[in-house]
Amino acid sequence: MTTLHKLSKLVVGALLGLVASIGHAEDIDLFTNTALVIDASNAPVLLMVFDNRASFSANASETCLLGTPSTGTEATGTPTATDLSGKSGGIEQCAIFNVIQGMAVTADAKLKVGIMGLWATGSKDYLGNDCPNTTGEGGCLLYPVTPLTTSTKVALLTYIKNWTSSGNSLYNIKVNSSAGGPATQMQEAWAYLYGKTGLSGRNYASIQPPVGCSKYFVAYVGNNFGSSAKIVADSGTNPWSALAGTIGTLGMRANPVATPLELTKIRPTVKDSTTSCSPPPAITAGQTTDPNGWYADEWTRYMKDQNIQTYTVGLINNSCDNEFAWIMRSMADYGGGKYFETRNYTEIKAAFEAVFSEVQSVNSVFAAVSLPVSVNTQGTYLNQVFVGMFRPDPDALPRWAGNLKQYKLGFLNSNFRLLDADDTAAISSSGSDFISECARSFWTPPLPTIALPSTDTYWSANVEPNCLGRDPRSNTPDGNMVEKGGQAYMLRSANPATRNVTTCAAGACTSLSNFGAGASTLIDWQRGKNVGPSTGVGAEVPAMLGTTAITSTNMRPSAHGDVVHSRPMAINFGTDAIPKVVVFYGGNDGVLRAINGNRNTAFNSVAAGAELWSFVPPEFYSKIQRRYDNTPAVNTPSVLGSANNKDYGMDGPVTGYVDPTDATKPAWIYAAMRRGGRALYAFSVDRSTLAVSAKWKKGCDSAGCMTGFEEMGQSWATPSIVKAAGYGSGATPLLVMGGGYDECEDPLTFTCTTPTSGSTAGLKVQPA
Repeated sequence: MTTLHKLSKLVVGALLGLVASIGHAEDIDLFTNTALVIDASNAPVLLMVFDNRASFSANASETCLLGTPSTGTEATGTPTATDLSGKSGGIEQCAIFNVIQGMAVTADAKLKVGIMGLWATGSKDYLGNDCPNTTGEGGCLLYPVTPLTTSTKVALLTYIKNWTSSGNSLYNIKVNSSAGGPATQMQEAWAYLYGKTGLSGRNYASIQPPVGCSKYFVAYVGNNFGSSAKIVADSGTNPWSALAGTIGTLGMRANPVATPLELTKIRPTVKDSTTSCSPPPAITAGQTTDPNGWYADEWTRYMKDQNIQTYTVGLINNSCDNEFAWIMRSMADYGGGKYFETRNYTEIKAAFEAVFSEVQSVNSVFAAVSLPVSVNTQGTYLNQVFVGMFRPDPDALPRWAGNLKQYKLGFLNSNFRLLDADDTAAISSSGSDFISECARSFWTPPLPTIALPSTDTYWSANVEPNCLGRDPRSNTPDGNMVEKGGQAYMLRSANPATRNVTTCAAGACTSLSNFGAGASTLIDWQRGKNVGPSTGVGAEVPAMLGTTAITSTNMRPSAHGDVVHSRPMAINFGTDAIPKVVVFYGGNDGVLRAINGNRNTAFNSVAAGAELWSFVPPEFYSKIQRRYDNTPAVNTPSVLGSANNKDYGMDGPVTGYVDPTDATKPAWIYAAMRRGGRALYAFSVDRSTLAVSAKWKKGCDSAGCMTGFEEMGQSWATPSIVKAAGYGSGATPLLVMGGGYDECEDPLTFTCTTPTSGSTAGLKVQPA
């Protein structure tokens, strides 16, 4: 029995009027607007701030040998020892040089880099000019923020390579004495980035880096390597008075004015268990901040609120000063970044790589997240987080990358975080709230070494590393690169000829059939076979299996489509001890998937992360050709008036039902299509064998409309399972869903298939 309840036309009209007032037909306009690109005007800004006091020339056992800078990713010529070789400054010099040298650059900058140090008598910048200073303290802008491109990279590297610790040249980076500490440098960094006046007395208004849409980052490199090195107290002009707005020079004052919370002094706590340094000193009566490095963390907290994020990197010896780790950790914690404690070249280079990588978040990851529910222990969840992902094509072409990745929840440094397969933070601390560039999701293979090149060169066309220090051609780590790793990695290892892809005839869809392998090139391509165009916009990204290019018998790189609105729905058909997690979700490649959602364990001869079965609805048949051709481009605000809207497939919500009283009854899966079609599909999954069969389909397609569903619109609503006393004595489940979205009410939609405009609103109730 099917019933349809009409909603008030007045309410419906008001809602549709609200939709019309928004004035966009597509709900992906945010992602397809190609007007914003990463270039010199809006690339992220990273200001490296070095603690370049006397400890910069402390003896170290490691040497620094550098070649000739180049625009490529490797220096040329025979490496020679630098002036700082064998000193702590040489460790930092070699690390920052090699990280920047290893970056692939183009004529368009994807990062802007600057260098700042402390000021002392005779401090000079990269041009040999004396650093302006009227107060005898503060910082010195050694190298202004510069877009890192093919025309600027060599000049920056040449400056770094020639650093020295003595003399009166433009390359002398060490200062023997300086009035000021990390708080002074933080205020100076803020003043430079925002065009204010630093504690040095320098007014940066005329040389403030262009703002554009850039994000600002500061990396403070603390040096505690010498035997007597320590964080020293700020002296002279107190940076607290600049933060509090009481300093005499107006331009030095925090602007906007610091809030009461930002002026709450940070009190030292106990030793951080992740460091080897001693606890901070005892707090004296009335003391509310660390006596040395005064107010550095208060300044980074204020800067974070002004959209400047602070990382800290500490180079220490084996017995670091008892205040060093605490103040460095606190600066990063309150500054929204991370603290990296390092002791040698390898560690500090890895820290610099992590910082550089995180601030370059150029690969958009948008996600819908879900947790698996147990069918045997109702109300409990396994610690598995499934994330559906998509990445819009940068040229607004219709074939978008997609994936499903798995993470977990846990504690890291006493904080409850989303973790990756290696128990490290999965979320980037760059302020983007996206997956960290160096995270590795479950199902993505581990990489035992960092050495380049990797044995995994699948993405052979990639020249831009997403995790610095790792081969950009590798799937590992997958980080925030949507198409790397995860379920897409497992899918690409499958055989497209034997892949279990099903479909059904248009109409009621009460039985499934094979989505015929070998029936045509287009069908084989939809199954994932690499038989698409070899040239033009339809050609795949060149890929390699080992050292051999993939062939027409392999799965194509783009086999997994974009997961935009379909939230993954996971059910554990096993137990908590022996899980059999199956994840159901749809994509805009027209595929509904069921995959083994276990972290590492196979079941039913299907590896963890691999596909059990998939389904292609007949509504999607006519859309395959456009994805195959990868043209025409998707309608965007910049080409308003085009009828080439984005194609959708199984893009709607997925709901599941398992009878908790009878383990012999199958699980029922309900998949809506959203903009993909005016239909809701129902499947039956055997709880023992996990075999799938079709239950029914409700709605409309090319064969017509099901009885009682003639007015159903696009199935956007999430189907909900309910029971009612008036139906089946309250024991039989019902499926309740919205009546659908009327695309004829879209002010920018040029064609629509709903029979009667405005008639689809309502509530539909269907026996489950």
